[in-house]
Formats: sequence, structure tokens, C-alpha cells
Amino acid sequence: MESCGGPSIEMNEKETCFVTSSLMWSELKKALEGNRFPQSLALSAPKQYHEKIAIDIARLLLCEKKNACGQCLSCCSWHEKTHPDLVLSGSLEKAPTISECREIAVELSLYPVVASCRLVVIQSADTLLLPAANSMLKIVEEPPEHGVILFLLENDKFLPTLKSRCWNLALAHEERFEPEEIPSAERSWKKWLESGETMTIEELEKQLHCWETWAIEEGQASLAARVDRLRLICESRKLPQGMVLDLILLSLKEGFAFEHVFDNLW
Repeated sequence: MESCGGPSIEMNEKETCFVTSSLMWSELKKALEGNRFPQSLALSAPKQYHEKIAIDIARLLLCEKKNACGQCLSCCSWHEKTHPDLVLSGSLEKAPTISECREIAVELSLYPVVASCRLVVIQSADTLLLPAANSMLKIVEEPPEHGVILFLLENDKFLPTLKSRCWNLALAHEERFEPEEIPSAERSWKKWLESGETMTIEELEKQLHCWETWAIEEGQASLAARVDRLRLICESRKLPQGMVLDLILLSLKEGFAFEHVFDNLW
């Protein structure tokens, strides 16, 4: 078993924003806030995001308040990227061996040192050899009450018997959209509205993708997150085009703070 201080991939600001403003991240935080975080989670994402995802999930999950408060005993037990209740198995280059998978049962059986649970992160889980993957079945079926397992995948090729026993989430490596600056002046908004009124829901969704890309590249994380929520409303197809257009204008043009409305729309 390795500690979490192994080889790392540095992420720039826009890559970090891509993770934390995603629907996947929103679902994870809601699960933690609602005290319904699963004991087995399979998360698919491009490998460049794996370390960021693993450490950030650990910081939230191992925190006494489940929000990475930075003040509780567990949060104060971090040393750079290591924590006494976080175990990393395998590496970014290869999945754990069958012997390492067997050690996971031992790691999870140990009581937490400072947190309320122990977290084992299995890297490159989509490349687990069949014997190693099969050895994980019993652990996933009957994990100790204080144990959580996170499988990190680069693609969705995961042993079906394991996949069916996990909560499955994905951080899609979406189509690249060319950045387009969000209108700011009244005149530019008026010009955009003339074309926006004739856009379909699909076209509005693509427009929001372009704006979100621009906001990320400009380092405006909170704005990117707001645009992403609007995009998800488009994607859900729960509202007609005219209402989506109104929401875009209220949120981005008028700056109306109504995040509580977003939470009820999907």
C-alpha cells in the first residue's frame, strides 16, 4: 500500500474549476450534506483529475463537519497530501495487485485514527486484473461500518459485479467549446438577446458551454459555476426555451442571486 504522497499531477486553476463546478461535484457534496454518502463509490474521470478528486473528497469526507473546515482535529491531521485515515492503493500508472487488494480488507478493518471513517482510494481501478477485482467483491458487499472505498476509473470499463455494487458517477471529458465572452454592457446584452430569442434549448446549452469555458479561462470560478447551473437546467429539458432565456438574463445580466431556485429545478 502507498501513502497519498506518491507521484502527483499539478492542476491549473481552470482544471480545478472544471472539477468543483461540475454536476458530479455537486452530487458528491449533496450526498455528504444529506448524510447519505455511499460506502462504495466508482468515479470515472480523465486521469489528470484523479489526484485532485481523491484529495478533495478525502478532505470533505474525513472532516468532522464534512465540509473541509480546516479547524477540526481531523482537518488538522493533514500533512500536505497525507492523512492517517486515508490510504491510497495502486498508482496513477497501474492498479493494485491481488495482494494489495487483500490488504485493503485489513486497512478498512482498522478503526479510524482521528476521523469518523477510513477512506481507501483505489487508483486505475478500470485496469484491475480479474483476480484482484474479484477479491474486492466481498469487501464491497460487506464493508466495515467505518470504511469507505473510492474506485477511480479513467473510463467506464469496470467489472460489472463491482460496478453494480457502487454508486457510479462520471466527470465527463466533454466536447471542447470555444470560449466566448459573456456580454457585460447593456448594448451587448441587447444584441445577444436578439439572437437568443430565436435559439433552441440545444443552442442555448451550447452558448452556455462557450460562456462557461470563457469564465474558467478567465479564472472566474463563481461565475463559471453559475453558468454551469444554467447549462444543467438547459440539459434537463424541464423548462421551456423562454423561461430558460429569462433565467439567463436574470442570473447573468441582472446578477439576481437565486441559487435556491436552481436547487429545485432538477
